[in-house]
Amino acid sequence: MYSMTDVGTPFIFGFRQLSPSVGLLSKNCVAEFDGGHFLFGNGDLYLNDGQRITSLLPHKMRDHVFSIVDGEFLDKSFVVADYGKTEMLACFVSADSTNNQCDKALIWNWVSNTFSIRDLPQLAHMGYGSVRIEAALTTWAAPTTTLSAAITSTTSTAPISLTSTAGILSSGTLTIGSEQISYTAKTVSTITGITRGVSGTTAATHLIGAAVIDGATWSTVTGPWATSWENVENVLLFASPTNTKLFRDNVGNKEGTSNMTSFVERTGLTLTSASQPDQTTVKRIKAVWPKMTVTNSDSVNFYVSTQMSTEDGISWRGPFAFNPDTQSKVNIIIGPGTEIIAGEGKILTIVSNISSTPSPVFPEHETAFNVSMPITSSICFLVLSISEAGKSILFNTGMIS
Repeated sequence: MYSMTDVGTPFIFGFRQLSPSVGLLSKNCVAEFDGGHFLFGNGDLYLNDGQRITSLLPHKMRDHVFSIVDGEFLDKSFVVADYGKTEMLACFVSADSTNNQCDKALIWNWVSNTFSIRDLPQLAHMGYGSVRIEAALTTWAAPTTTLSAAITSTTSTAPISLTSTAGILSSGTLTIGSEQISYTAKTVSTITGITRGVSGTTAATHLIGAAVIDGATWSTVTGPWATSWENVENVLLFASPTNTKLFRDNVGNKEGTSNMTSFVERTGLTLTSASQPDQTTVKRIKAVWPKMTVTNSDSVNFYVSTQMSTEDGISWRGPFAFNPDTQSKVNIIIGPGTEIIAGEGKILTIVSNISSTPSPVFPEHETAFNVSMPITSSICFLVLSISEAGKSILFNTGMIS
């Protein structure tokens, strides 16, 4: 990685090596912002402030991202800056991509210095720019109604008959073919106060059934194209060759017509009072108290994972539904499955207030019962089988020395 500095005229530049080992994944993996240059490099994200190159990714995030990057398609990686959100998007092809296009983006917010990952709709490129706000957009060339009677070029002021006037304004301009026609009033099936051939167009003959468009079309509007800056916003535009579509970012929660699902994941939590890693004891989570708000009354699903050791895989439990409008906590109630609990040297007590069926260990009880037994083996397991909507419970125990 080198820096190039303008030394003076005529076109004299100086070069200095910033790093002998850092490089870009592809030619489009750099973007500029107020703090310098953001780099999507070989094994990390970097910040170049003009003097030095600094690593950005935390250790766990770096390992995760570069474990899912498809190394065969590194040349398709690219970076884009979303200046409105103060975010950099490092886009790449993951091993799960079905069309060898960018389907993931690692996002860095340069103000809060936070990271997140999002899915992408199989993209080849992104661009950042100004577009008109969707609520202020004009719909072009969509037929509003049709002529119910033919008109000639000489019917200059006569009312014009339409199949319906429900979709047009009370007064304004209509386009038929290449001609624009202004009107001052309408009835259920006609427009009146007619002026033919407005805005530099020419009156022409139009047959019955001709499309009538409320407003101007691309082909009939004259003069320069312009827009008011009061009705625009800066957004990202996605180009997807797989879907043959252009997607506008930050509008709704759908990818085309399909709902998108977002999630936030936090791993590596320490649950001791001193907030220090402790792998010698088994912890149990009874509830989670989220601090969050929602813009509607929908519930949010929570999942909780467990891991008996750092070498084991993560086992997820859930979903546990939570509505921030009506609930203060998420009760983590463990459902069907096996839960390992350290219990050697302790007393196992089972209390029941419903009848149970006979089992090899406990005699039949028709009323509530309380049974205690010592745990002396190295491993003890208890299986509870619930049947008939909780009317009966079958207890089974086993021990492994």
